[in-house]
Amino acid sequence: MDAINKSKIPSNGTSKPEQILFESVKEIYQDAEDQFVIPRTLVKSTPRGFAYDIRIGNVLIEFHGDFWHMNPSIFKEDDINRVTGDIATKKWLEDKIKSDYATDNGFKILVTWEQEYKT
Repeated sequence: MDAINKSKIPSNGTSKPEQILFESVKEIYQDAEDQFVIPRTLVKSTPRGFAYDIRIGNVLIEFHGDFWHMNPSIFKEDDINRVTGDIATKKWLEDKIKSDYATDNGFKILVTWEQEYKT
């Protein structure tokens, strides 16, 4: 499955902790790629395709910001993101669908939460 470098498409950018994580991974795994997308032509369940943070071969690392991904150790199921208007369970389902898509296509997923990374 081909990935497209997200630097070639419009992006909201990445957080500083995510950038630091990528640089640390890149020091160990020179073939690590950051910011890529499985295009929507390959993903029928989403109009945009799926964007993944870091790829090393068939391993994907997702850096989940506590606020944007509504960290379940911080947010309750019925909490609403004050910026996006999404309910926590909706965001968690979206993240699960994205992870399941990758695993169904031969990738292994590692998720790092911002809270865990900062401690």
